[in-house]
Amino acid sequence: MLSQLWTLRWLEALLLVWLSCVRPAGARLVAEWNGTTIDVPTSDFFMHRTPYYERNGVAILWPWIGNSTECTMHPVASNLRLAKMYATRATQYQDLAFVVYWPTAFNAGCKTLAQVGLATQEVDKELQNLGYPPLNLIVMLAFSNDETPLWGRTTVMYYSASTSVPDGPPDVDMMLLDQQSSRTFDQNFHSVPFALSFSATQEPGSWNDVYLSTGYTVYSWFLFVLVLAAFAYALARFIVSLRLKMAPRDLRLCIVVVTFIYCTILLAYYVVTDTSLA
Repeated sequence: MLSQLWTLRWLEALLLVWLSCVRPAGARLVAEWNGTTIDVPTSDFFMHRTPYYERNGVAILWPWIGNSTECTMHPVASNLRLAKMYATRATQYQDLAFVVYWPTAFNAGCKTLAQVGLATQEVDKELQNLGYPPLNLIVMLAFSNDETPLWGRTTVMYYSASTSVPDGPPDVDMMLLDQQSSRTFDQNFHSVPFALSFSATQEPGSWNDVYLSTGYTVYSWFLFVLVLAAFAYALARFIVSLRLKMAPRDLRLCIVVVTFIYCTILLAYYVVTDTSLA
């Protein structure tokens, strides 16, 4: 039974290898400032079916309170002159986006993307008093030396181990830029003083194209049923051996017990991650 499980895990590993060779496609962020325009792919929160949207407006880079544990941005009062300067321009649009660098947000004490969403909403309330349109998009940048695109299943910013830290998808739509798109954005707009123009089109991104696909759903349920059947068969054989007093009393018994525990955890894992999160 263990060999079957390892074979199936290798199948998923091959899936991830294939994914690492594919650039995210479909979702687009077009940003423009001072005559420079970029067009980069993005993705949604992992295994979250984000409703389709199109945004066109002004994106601002708002400062965070660094070296903190509170995950908060500077109040509008601390940048009032600059905020008022761009307010007239912002009123020409229906959409407002915040551009957030994850390293900066992390330095401000943010642990999850949901926390970032709450922090931006607090500043948004103040900006609306100056005439800015309501915030309806967050553009999240992150960096990594890995070749596999960011924002997959193992992204630590998705979930929190503490009940005091919110997790899951943010309340505000969030576009996630992988390391390549983030570098492109940063190289062109690192010196942006405050705001730039943008247009954004929602698409799931390459991770969700795989994990929310019909094929992967079928694969997940096939794996679940196969492990469940193997578990039930092995458990039945073990119970029969106990009744016949033929069960081993040595290291083999420990291996059987550990295998049963592992299968139980594996089944629970697939139920939680591949059904409830979708």
